[in-house]
Amino acid sequence: MAYIGTSPSNGVRRIHTYTATANQTTFTGSSTEGVTLTYADTNYIDVFQNGVLLGSADYTSTSGTSVVLAQGASADDLIVIVVYDVFSVADTVSKTNGGSFDSAVTMSNNLTVSGAFTSQGIDDNADATAITIDSSENVGVGGTPNNFGGMTTSLEIKGTSDVELSLHATSDAMSDGARIGQIVFNAGSDSTVPTVSAIKGSVSGTDENKGILSFHTRNTDTGGLPSERMRILSTGGVLMNRTSSNSSASTTLDIDAGSNIYCIVMTANPTNGAFVRFHKDDGSEIGSIDHTASVTRYLTSSDHRLKENVVAMEDATTRLKQLQPKRFNFIADSNDTTVDGFLAHEVQSVVPEAVSRTHNEVDDDGNPNYQGIDQSKLVPLLVKTIQELEARITALENAE
Repeated sequence: MAYIGTSPSNGVRRIHTYTATANQTTFTGSSTEGVTLTYADTNYIDVFQNGVLLGSADYTSTSGTSVVLAQGASADDLIVIVVYDVFSVADTVSKTNGGSFDSAVTMSNNLTVSGAFTSQGIDDNADATAITIDSSENVGVGGTPNNFGGMTTSLEIKGTSDVELSLHATSDAMSDGARIGQIVFNAGSDSTVPTVSAIKGSVSGTDENKGILSFHTRNTDTGGLPSERMRILSTGGVLMNRTSSNSSASTTLDIDAGSNIYCIVMTANPTNGAFVRFHKDDGSEIGSIDHTASVTRYLTSSDHRLKENVVAMEDATTRLKQLQPKRFNFIADSNDTTVDGFLAHEVQSVVPEAVSRTHNEVDDDGNPNYQGIDQSKLVPLLVKTIQELEARITALENAE
């Protein structure tokens, strides 16, 4: 057994007292002291009968648990057996100098550690430090907790592979939206304070191979859990202020402004810079939205080094006359909101690059895929038409 403190002596003496019955020869079991007779070596016991030390010929002691007298005792004889055993100390740890135990230590009461506590593992198979708790009550799992940027780390988990922190569902019954695990943030130390934000992992559909990660925040002092603000779908798409997309097609980013005035606000360099740049898969830029100190520009690729088969535009006037400008209002707007514009399918036959999709197009479910128009693509046709008209006017003026 282990011992904390001053090292004890290496021997122990136990006294076993028995009151004999008439002709009793064997003495064993519990004594008057309530201690069961045991001894390790027959050479290290003394046997007294009515205070007289018996010689080795007067008794037999070979079993380790009993003493047998050569002659039966008289009634009420007092038999005293003194056992001397070696006390072997497995580990002795000095209070001043410290030390270590080779075997397990069991505490029957509280254990208080005033310095840093380092665990070499949480089971008998561990071979490295598993958890470290420093004197400031910071906890490090897989290593010592650090301070990053001067900010104290209360809990730091260091993984030796790809897994740093794992949250696992307690049930194998998966259903759409079933929560797998969550990280919850509470304001203050009181157990009654509300949860102000949370990150939750849940199942997408009923397939445990597809997951959703959602972010929640509180913006009210009423009860209940924080509201979901952003969701990352199993496809990689991101929803903000909504839990499902309004689009029937796969969407990378879907934002619902809700009651806010602005959906997106972009801030860039105060004098010049880009708000958005558009790139192809190969990394080459094909457009951008940038600004100067006063204006915003919507740019598309137009560098001559990107073009070939460049020829002058001809007979723009004939093509322009095929366009059919209209006045109308959109169904979603009030009837008195009339605007000027075009019907996309009528422009498509004249300037096809200005129009997206096809006339009356629908998706696989029969929902309409509405056409769109980029009216800036009509500018070259307008400019060339003006030039042609200018040339005709000049020719007429010169002919007078």
